[in-house]
Amino acid sequence: YYKTYANILTVRTVTAEYLIAMKLLAGRSYKHDLSDVIGILREHQLQGQTISLDQIQTAVINLYGDWNLKSGEAKDFIETVTQNEM
Repeated sequence: YYKTYANILTVRTVTAEYLIAMKLLAGRSYKHDLSDVIGILREHQLQGQTISLDQIQTAVINLYGDWNLKSGEAKDFIETVTQNEM
């Protein structure tokens, strides 16, 4: 839950690790999902709020049960990105 406007419109958001999980599993090249993931990770790191691989894996499991909905590329990508300095 984020905010309700005029007692009519309720706005909800997701945490960064859940947004990353959704973008990883979508993996849409025409929407730049993977570069968005890097941007989210980098921005959080700059703010001193580093998102760990464990947080992302937990989000993937909570949303999708496991990584099996996508080829191993998404998991390999996020493991590589979170291991390297941004």
